[in-house]
Amino acid sequence: MGGRGAYTEGKQKKYVYSTVDKIETVKVLAPVDKNASHSMPAEAHSSRAYIILDKENDIFRQYREFNEGHLPTLEIGYHFESVLSENGKNVFHIHEYSHPGIEHRQKGRLMTPDEIQKYRKYFKGVSDSQINDYLEYYRRRNK
Repeated sequence: MGGRGAYTEGKQKKYVYSTVDKIETVKVLAPVDKNASHSMPAEAHSSRAYIILDKENDIFRQYREFNEGHLPTLEIGYHFESVLSENGKNVFHIHEYSHPGIEHRQKGRLMTPDEIQKYRKYFKGVSDSQINDYLEYYRRRNK
């Protein structure tokens, strides 16, 4: 996949992700250069969703869904998220979009246990123990 999935000045940008797996119809992407920093694709032309693996440990980092117009509509993350994370730990969180398009992304919130169950199949490499730790944290925060 090219740089953020787009063409610049009529030329394909250097590939920043490679497809390393597929979960159902969702492409699983890993950074080509693990030393570089890249954002998730802002548009999708070959898949309705993408999963990005963490460049440090090759486990789930982010998931983004796109509409038929190729614009993002939902994003899930499992990484440190300011305000939501405890002691610098990874936390499952969701960003909803008020309208399709990257500029309409809302502040993150913790994922509910029902959302964890719905999207769990996409959490490649995340152990049951890590998920259970998160659910315990969620319950503590929502007492």
